[in-house]
Amino acid sequence: MDMWIVRARNRAVFDIILVTILSIFFAIMSLSIHFIEKVYDYFAERSILEYAEFFANFVFLYMAGLIWFTLKIWRRTENERRELENVISSINNDVLVVLDRNGNIVMCNNSIERMLGYKAEEVLKKRTDFIFFDTQSYPDKWRQIYEKLEKEGFNVELATGRKKDNTPIPLEIITWNLSGHAGAVQLLRDITERKQMEEKLHLLLLIDELTGLYNRRGFFKIAERQLKLSRRTKKGLLLFYVDIDRMKWINDTLGHKEGDRALLEATEIFNRTFRTSDIIARIGGDEFVIIAVDALMESTDIILNRLREHIEAQNSMENRSYNISLSVGTVYCDPENQMTVDEMLSNADALMYEQKRNKIEQK
Repeated sequence: MDMWIVRARNRAVFDIILVTILSIFFAIMSLSIHFIEKVYDYFAERSILEYAEFFANFVFLYMAGLIWFTLKIWRRTENERRELENVISSINNDVLVVLDRNGNIVMCNNSIERMLGYKAEEVLKKRTDFIFFDTQSYPDKWRQIYEKLEKEGFNVELATGRKKDNTPIPLEIITWNLSGHAGAVQLLRDITERKQMEEKLHLLLLIDELTGLYNRRGFFKIAERQLKLSRRTKKGLLLFYVDIDRMKWINDTLGHKEGDRALLEATEIFNRTFRTSDIIARIGGDEFVIIAVDALMESTDIILNRLREHIEAQNSMENRSYNISLSVGTVYCDPENQMTVDEMLSNADALMYEQKRNKIEQK
């Protein structure tokens, strides 16, 4: 990468040298021809033609060598220019652009058509603003980039690209500077797949693998956001802390596979009982938390009755080895006098265990 960047930097120098050499060449040729005529006449007048001929041959060889040297330099410069263009064009997956000091595009490979929909010739001599939703080439931005380039040699940042049809595309931009403040080289990389993977990984951190519900981390993140919304809209919340009864017995007697099945059955019951807008989470082994949003305290009995109906419907199915039984603690969160998420959980947890103890005492 450094090699072709240096070649791009030196191309202008080679062009200047070439023009200078050609100018010197034609000047020397003009003077040499005149000089040869004078020398030849001098020796011819003295009847020393063999010396004149020898000298003329020497000068001819000198001129031929000068022409050969000039052509060699020109050919090498042309080959290096083509090599640079080939390198740029050969990068198929990423867009490579060479920019001048002001952020104008002076060279671009054909990958820009595949990535952004523009032909390479469409973007030449234009500033890079039009291919970004985030402004990239205004003076302050470029000054910051060049300051970092001078310290570290390169700059990496993320931006939102703008396709020709005006749709966004996430990009990673890697910038190298050309020495002598001649400009910069930028590599534009499509990171759509990386972003999707990051979103999936982020989602995995918030979702319980077995049930597909929010896990403890996901619950706290969503619950905090919901509390703020409740405070702003002045609408209350109902929190249900639920524990599956006899879960240890199910695991120890029937096996953990059956225990997983019990967890999935409970999940199905919650999904049928609560609305899609409600927050359902598995925060422990057999512990679930549900937040009913935009709810009134009077709705508690209605929801609990609906929950019991779905439990009974699940237990009425044939060939069951056990019945689903749930202990529930419920707390109402008043938007005018809100509790924290931890306080809501603690209060609901205490009520849930109180109900569980009552069931044991009744037996």
